[in-house]
Amino acid sequence: MKLLYDNVLIQEIETKSVVLVADKAKKYPETGEVIAVGSGDYYAYPAFVPTSVKVGDRIFFSKDRAYRVELKSGVHYIIKERDIFMVLEKGDMK
Repeated sequence: MKLLYDNVLIQEIETKSVVLVADKAKKYPETGEVIAVGSGDYYAYPAFVPTSVKVGDRIFFSKDRAYRVELKSGVHYIIKERDIFMVLEKGDMK
């Protein structure tokens, strides 16, 4: 499988962590693991901007901005890199 541009393939991770959000926010981010990434995109043409996430990264993302796909390995989501909220480091989650 090869993703194009700045697309990222994510597998959702079930977690018990709690995320505090503003009172006005009604949706919570999902936690996922990056399974595959595209090479990047031309945001400021002609400059090529490579993707900054890598396979194995754990991230927060919104299912509202993701495309749900069913593959042999299960349900995954494809999302643009710019729609990822944050990359989690070791020790960030319980």
